[in-house]
Order: sequence, then structure tokens, then C-alpha cells
Amino acid sequence: MHIFLLYILFSSSQARFFGTQTFSLSSERSLTLQTKAPSTPNVRWLDQKLDHFDPKSNITFRQRYVTNDDFYTGTHLMFVYISGEAKMKDNCLEDNFLYTLAKEKGAFLASLEHRYYGESLPFTEHSVENLKYLNTNQALADLAYFIEFLKKENKDKQLYKVIIVGGSYAGCLSAWFRAMYPHLALGSISSSGPVLAEDEFIEYDQTISAALPDDCAGHVRNAMKEMEATIDNGKYVELQKASGCDKVEDNVDFLSGMGDMVAHAVQYNMDNEPDKAYKDLLCSTMSKPLVNGETESSHLLEFFNKMTEKMDTTCNEFVSLDPVIKNITANKLENGRQWTWQTCNEFGYFQTAPPQNSLRSTRVNLDYYHGICERAFGPGRIPDVSKINKYFKERNSLATNVIWTNGGFDPWSKLGITPGSFKDDGREARQNWKIRLIDKGSHCTDLHSPKSSDSESLKEARNAIRDAVNEWLTNASRDKEMTTKHPLFVSGVVLASISLVFMIIAIVLCCVCSSKKRKAMKVYQSLQ
Repeated sequence: MHIFLLYILFSSSQARFFGTQTFSLSSERSLTLQTKAPSTPNVRWLDQKLDHFDPKSNITFRQRYVTNDDFYTGTHLMFVYISGEAKMKDNCLEDNFLYTLAKEKGAFLASLEHRYYGESLPFTEHSVENLKYLNTNQALADLAYFIEFLKKENKDKQLYKVIIVGGSYAGCLSAWFRAMYPHLALGSISSSGPVLAEDEFIEYDQTISAALPDDCAGHVRNAMKEMEATIDNGKYVELQKASGCDKVEDNVDFLSGMGDMVAHAVQYNMDNEPDKAYKDLLCSTMSKPLVNGETESSHLLEFFNKMTEKMDTTCNEFVSLDPVIKNITANKLENGRQWTWQTCNEFGYFQTAPPQNSLRSTRVNLDYYHGICERAFGPGRIPDVSKINKYFKERNSLATNVIWTNGGFDPWSKLGITPGSFKDDGREARQNWKIRLIDKGSHCTDLHSPKSSDSESLKEARNAIRDAVNEWLTNASRDKEMTTKHPLFVSGVVLASISLVFMIIAIVLCCVCSSKKRKAMKVYQSLQ
């Protein structure tokens, strides 16, 4: 199953171009809550409020989380990793850079599964009515409650030093959490977070094109044009047979899927891992000589089929939208309908074809994506990206202690915070931000486990994260020490102690007076 967002880090298949789903059910059925929490080893559950912003509502759902205290050494430090738009893996706190960092710092680790994803399902059905509680502010409030919950559950550890971490969409949440709840987190590590919502995201395709050699990109463009011509000549069925997409009836869905697979080769390319050197696979396939009646479109289909085999999926599964976007049944393994709801309501992120030199078919335009939203959720469901941009831009202007990392080859970096994002050169220092762009880096590459073969730029970005964490922790310890030694604090403690003494004396005197009064009353009564 493909869709307009290739967004996922640490997902089960790493293949994701997400999908969607629609609603049509009665209000009675739409209020069916998911109350049963499956029992799984190494994970725990908490009761989370469904609507944090309705004081009259006491409806809760079961939300899954995982912790790891293997490296905890009494530092009072906790890293909270935000699980994004997919099922949280039980081992999400292992075999990544955060795991390495926790080992180095003696930190407690925790991760919360995002509401409506994985097994943290408030409802048994994802109707439009039920999905209204799936939005950014509710997710951030979940994290706030989660941190407070963990502090109470681990009172002996006194986890007052909290650093929030996320990649991709969760990277946005990480930065926004620091802006919204600065009292709960010392700092934020935001990896590949596209914090600027955009309806028509043509820069995505432009970045993919720039990351490919000119001849390779040219072959892909020619292949797309050949596929369009095949469709226009009434021979779409030939493309379906060659790709195995026999169940994909909408030919623009098919063309969009082809473009997404090319983008996947760039976004998730890892040159230092031969099995994930997707760009080389793409360009070596597209650059082969045309023999025995081969065409550039047949070469693109050959690449596509090689990739679906690597990803253990099929063309029908990868490209088909409707089976996903119109399926309202909540399922712990499906994330397409939920993520499409978020993009259609808040973020956009629609990867439309640029007007010139597009790798994608030009038929993959804004009308096409708005049509997906309508297919999924009915008419009028178009995101107002200016609203969320204004809301969080105002809050980001107040956020301090954030390190932003992005990959140079990652198309999502165009919506993130990168060097040169601000004309105001003093903002980075004023808000204590660290900004790093990893040369030839891919999506969330800095959050993967360190390897000796990592580039110097990637190593430097991780060291910048270490330096930022050290700075935040040093400042937190200094601030706490200064607070406890401040004359006003000492005076306050002394005054509070004196007040307590006087209060105790007053209570004792009251008790004595009361006792004497009772005795006097008894004497008086005996004389009557």
C-alpha cells in the first residue's frame, strides 16, 4: 500500500508510503470503544484520557508504552522516544543511537505508542466521528501525561531531567513538545522533522531529482512519459500485468506508486549498507542498454519489482489505496487511514509533481491528492495548512534547547529547520538551537545505530547531539544548585520553618485552652 508520505522510521517494513480509509457508520457504532488491551511481554499499559481538552469528559483508552532501565545509574535522566505514525515495536529502545546515548549517559529510556496506531486504539472503528480525537495537540498532551505518569511510577529515580526525542513526524512532535511543555523537558532532539506544513509539496520531488545523477533522473522521466503514453493508448492493462498490479484500477494511483518507489530509493538509501543501496539499484537498472525490445518504462518496472521483493510486498499491496483508505476497521498493523486523516486535516505534505523536470507523472497533482482525501473521508476534507503553521510558528519562536538534524539528500529537509532557514542570524543563539545538515544524509539517518563506516558529517551530527545533551544537563544541574542556594530560596525555607513552628505552638495553645475551658465548664455545672 502506497501513499503520499514515505514517512516512517523503525517501522516493520521500512516501505511505507502511507494509505488512508473512509467512514460510513451509525453514531451508535462509532461510539464503540476499544477497551481490551492485549497482553504482550515487555510492554505496559496506562489509562490515557481520550480528550484532554474537555474537562467534563472522563473517557479513557489503553495506551501502550515500553521502558528500559538497563543503563540507568541514578542520573535522574530520562530519554523519551516518541513513537510516530505506526505500530510501536517492542524493541524500539534497542539498536539505535538513542540506545547508545542512554548507555553513555546512564539514562532511563521510555517510549509511548502514538494514539490510534498499533495497539493503542481508542475505538474498534476508525470512522470520521471517531478520528476527531486524532490530532497533534491531543498527541502532545498524551506525552505530557505520560511523562508525569512515569515520574510517579518511578519516584525512587526522581526523573526530573527529561529529554524528548523523535524522528520524522515524531521529530515535529519532539520540537513542538518542548515549545508547548517546556517545564516537562529540558530539551528536544528533532531528527528530520518537517515542521512546516505544506499543501503542494513540489520540493519533495525536486530534491529526489537533485539527489540522482542527471542521466539516471533522465531515464526515470522518460519512463514515466512512456507509461503515460501507454495508458493514453488504452493499454494500461499491459502495465498492470508487467507489475502485478492487476487490482489497481485507478491508473493515476499506479503512476503515483511508481513515483513513490523512486522516491523511496533516495529517501531510505544507505550507501554503507549494501542491501539498502537503493539509489545504485535504481540507477544501474535504469542505465542498462535497451535490448530485445526493452524500453525505459520496462526498466522502471524491473526496478519496481526488485524493490517490492526486497520489501516483501506486492505491487497490489504497495500501490492500492482504496482497500486501505475505505476500511474503517481498526487494526494494529494498519496505519494508512489514520495517517491520511492527519495529512488531510492538518499537514498536507502532498508530494505533487513539479511543473518542470518532474520525476513523477504530472497527473499526480493537487487535485489528485485532494481527491484521495475525499475518497477517504467525504467532501470538504482539505487541510488548512496556514492554521497549523501559524499556531506552531508562534510557539516555536519561544522554544529553546532544540537540536535540529536533517539529511542533505532527504526531501523532507525542505520543510525542516536547516542552516540558513532564518534571515535572523541571531535566532539560533538566542533560542539555544543547534542546527545540523548531514552531507548526503537520508531520512532520520542520525537516529540509526552508529557504524564505523558512517560518514564524517554523520558522526559530527551525532557528536553535536551529545554536546547539546551535555549542555542541557549541565545547565539544569547549575540552575537547580543556584535555586537551592539563592538567598530568596533560603529565606523562604527559613520563613516557612518559622511559620510552621508558630502554627504548631498555636495548635498546642488552642488545645490547652480548649481543655481548660472544658474543665471550667464541668466545675461550673457541678456548682449549679
